[in-house]
Amino acid sequence: FKTIGFDMDGTLIDTQQLMIQKFQEYYRTTFGKPYTGKIDTTKPYASEIFSDCEKDVIDAFEKWFWPWYNLNAPMRPYVKELFQKLHAMHVNVHIITARKADVCKENDPNVVESTYKWIEQNGLKPDAIHIGFYEKLSVMKGNGVEILVDDNINIADQVSAELPFMLMQTEYNKKYAGRNIWKINTFEPAVFIQMLRFIEEHQDSWKEDYELDDKKVLNPFSPESAVDTVGLNKEAFGKKNIIFSLPLGNPDAGATQLARRLAIEKKHLLIPLRLISNP
Repeated sequence: FKTIGFDMDGTLIDTQQLMIQKFQEYYRTTFGKPYTGKIDTTKPYASEIFSDCEKDVIDAFEKWFWPWYNLNAPMRPYVKELFQKLHAMHVNVHIITARKADVCKENDPNVVESTYKWIEQNGLKPDAIHIGFYEKLSVMKGNGVEILVDDNINIADQVSAELPFMLMQTEYNKKYAGRNIWKINTFEPAVFIQMLRFIEEHQDSWKEDYELDDKKVLNPFSPESAVDTVGLNKEAFGKKNIIFSLPLGNPDAGATQLARRLAIEKKHLLIPLRLISNP
């Protein structure tokens, strides 16, 4: 890969954990007591994380939090070292963030300026910065970005249809999986480069396997009742080299057992979803 894109919030920054920490501090300071309501880490947004809390309190917290966050949020470990390593390898680094001035200005009127300042004061020195883009695939294709690192599952769906996607694992996306989506949990340079090499070696054959018209994917993440319509098609199963996508770490899942049995019986090619956080 010659050009790699990185998202910011939830990716370069552990936004959710920072939000939880700061909300608890804010609540204790404001009301003189700890927050004892529900904290739902399966959700990414404050109104969902602290669903027991009054909307007015959440709104007031966000008006304080986001201006502070946009300038002061700490990076995940190894981000600066990874950027330096990639540049030393002559790899272009782009930052692609969905922060939109028209939406974010309600809580931080200086969101664009703060974003540039945060990048500068953390010494990241990307080759390009793209602010305010939800359609990240278009940005990637228009700027030669070959792979994206992001935490958003909607962006994962969008990008992985055409280009490799590295999903930074969080509590709110850890159950998500899909083809051409490669899970990571560290920016430690040596490990990250090893992941890139693995994806480079497999991306072409992976794409070709799924693009052939005579292939059928059995999706083990579909509800049990939907298996017949998703995978068990007689015409499709009469052909060779059907590709199955399997979740690692869940060997007892019914769909996993079914896929293994059919692969053995019909000598189909079996390709697992790769969880390469620990290569």
